[in-house]
Amino acid sequence: DGGDDDAGQASMKDSLVILIFTTSALSFLGCTGIIVSYLLFEKLRRAAFKLVRNLAISDLGFAASFAINAIGRSRSGCRAQCTAQATIQSYFELSSVLWTTVMSDRLYRTVIHDETMPRTMLNGDRLTYLCNLYAWGLPLVIALAPLHFPGGWKSQYGTQSGVPWCWIKEAAGEQPLNYWRLTYYVPLWIGIAFNLWCTFVV
Repeated sequence: DGGDDDAGQASMKDSLVILIFTTSALSFLGCTGIIVSYLLFEKLRRAAFKLVRNLAISDLGFAASFAINAIGRSRSGCRAQCTAQATIQSYFELSSVLWTTVMSDRLYRTVIHDETMPRTMLNGDRLTYLCNLYAWGLPLVIALAPLHFPGGWKSQYGTQSGVPWCWIKEAAGEQPLNYWRLTYYVPLWIGIAFNLWCTFVV
């Protein structure tokens, strides 16, 4: 029975990997299409579509993180590959959510406050700096933090029980939660709540 259970779990993981790799590949192709369109068609290089481009870059990186995991499964003992996949996943997934909050904010200001999106938006002005610092910089700090505190760069990222990818380690012993996960989930939940609020108001 134990052998059958192990075989069933292995088969389920293989199926999950195939599903993740397939959806990631489709997402990768879609995001690549958006980025290529932005580069090819000058009319698309406007403030609003620059936000879409940045969101596509984030989603492309997130899809690539699962591809890294699927391709590297044969090297299951490679901690460097596991850590790289988990860090990239955390960074781009959170960055993607934060870019959607930037888009929600611009939509809210345009519809409710009748503000016209400046042509210089995301093209060298102070607003560009703040948006990039928020949506690229904040996720970078959050994704890199578990690599350094506490106990060395390998201490907080690792394999997950029951799933074929790496992320912040599960809590050890009687601890109900690895508090490093809060550094990821709190900004994520705030971002999702803000998007829902903007959608409701607009």
